[in-house]
Amino acid sequence: MSEEFAESMKRSVAAMNEGDKEGWALEMHEEIRVMPVPGWHEPGPFSGIDDSWDFFRRIDEVFLEAGPVEIVEMISDGDRAVASVSRMVRVEGQPDEIETVVHMALLLEDGKTIENANFLDRSQALAHAGLR
Repeated sequence: MSEEFAESMKRSVAAMNEGDKEGWALEMHEEIRVMPVPGWHEPGPFSGIDDSWDFFRRIDEVFLEAGPVEIVEMISDGDRAVASVSRMVRVEGQPDEIETVVHMALLLEDGKTIENANFLDRSQALAHAGLR
């Protein structure tokens, strides 16, 4: 995995956790395109910095409480990558926190994320990114 990708991913997750749109946008290509997990109630795709940021912020509205996003795995090969992230959340009807894990298939251009396709299944993310 490229050190540059790893550091960029860490900065983008930190900015997302802090609600820092400008910091997050520095790590994204201006023409970023985000695809939600299959079956999400907003099918997407979401295009551009503003639309993509707003989509990610709306995800928090689904949960009663949502902890910070944490990177659990990163795999990259050239301009393709998969980053798996987790967070603890509380949902209506569940007494305990649950862990959510999303696997993001990423396409990089000029060192920035231009495509982010989200999956609940790791193997689907790896296949989408061409890493399997």
